Amino acid sequence: MVRAVSKYCLLSISPPQSQFERHSAVELQPNTDTFNLLLSACIDVGHRDLGDHLLGEMKAAAIKPDVQTYERLIILCLTQATYEDAFFYLEEMKGHKFLPTVGIYDAIIRKCVSVGDSRYNLALEEMEQCGYPVSRDLADFIKHGGAYEAPRNVGMSNSNGEEVVDLEPPPS
Repeated sequence: MVRAVSKYCLLSISPPQSQFERHSAVELQPNTDTFNLLLSACIDVGHRDLGDHLLGEMKAAAIKPDVQTYERLIILCLTQATYEDAFFYLEEMKGHKFLPTVGIYDAIIRKCVSVGDSRYNLALEEMEQCGYPVSRDLADFIKHGGAYEAPRNVGMSNSNGEEVVDLEPPPS
């Protein structure tokens, strides 16, 4: 229900205006969880520009991204045809000493394999260096050159650090 409401709000907000300025009468104090929820909604609707705008607002408000923020930014980048920034956010995430989940590596590898990007080998190697096993499903995906697209939210963690598994395939 909360995700549905956040999606509705995202679709009715114009990026040039601060989402939080609109709600100043109720004295809304955004925090990392607020932004993470909105970034999840951006993933659901594939709205990269709004995700970038939210990240700018987050920085302007001096709110530090956490592991979930980086995971959502990476997944959001992977929903786009141009996904180079996923690697930027992965490196920034590691620079802040956050350990990417196996699901993040899985999603990056699947995107790379799907579009013929040989960097999947680097992501796979890094995933294994972190001690994550390569699932049979991922190995088959690589072997067959990308037979299907990865579910969008697999591997993201929630605010409690628990991995989220959403097996709903992305919309066509």
